[in-house]
Amino acid sequence: MTAKNLLVVDDDRSILSACRMVFEGKYTVITAEKGSDALRLLREEAPDVVILDIGLQDMNGIDLLPQIKSLAPETVVIMITAAEETGLINRARELGAADYLVKPIDAKALKIALQNAVQKKRSKPDTLLSSSD
Repeated sequence: MTAKNLLVVDDDRSILSACRMVFEGKYTVITAEKGSDALRLLREEAPDVVILDIGLQDMNGIDLLPQIKSLAPETVVIMITAAEETGLINRARELGAADYLVKPIDAKALKIALQNAVQKKRSKPDTLLSSSD
């Protein structure tokens, strides 16, 4: 199971580094600290999955999510945030987020969320995913 590209969007560099360490080798990990950079990378790299923080430097991840889904409807988005607010979770799901994780994020929980996202993407036609581990 490998996705061609994984885009991680978070203004916390330790989260970006941790995601690189956990997923590099199985995924091409691309990172962005700002929403504007994420949109540019979305166009340039066509990630299969986006891990998106709600609290970014230049915009709210909840506001960025519909832009991502508009530009790349097949891209699976996993939201992450420091706030466990039911309203945010529901809003993120309404806007198309596949999953929602609260920081601090357990590496195992993130791996499971990503695996589920990849399986969801794989079940759709015309994906860029392969079925090999």
